[in-house]
Amino acid sequence: ELGTGDLVIPAMLIVAANKIGAKIFLFTLPSVLGLIGAILGIGILLWFLEKHRGYWPALPPITLGTLLGIGIAMLF
Repeated sequence: ELGTGDLVIPAMLIVAANKIGAKIFLFTLPSVLGLIGAILGIGILLWFLEKHRGYWPALPPITLGTLLGIGIAMLF
């Protein structure tokens, strides 16, 4: 189960990342890569949960993916 905080905190990071960087159409590269990182983070978590049953917090992998995406965008 995903809670509200599991979606709100990465969303706040993505919106904040939209303020930095050059605009590409409507969004910036850091916000797009942050969103892709968040999707990959939740995908990796769901894959891990299929392999190893149990309860795992969802916020760390989603936030890590978001921050990695934003960080990679800032390198370019």
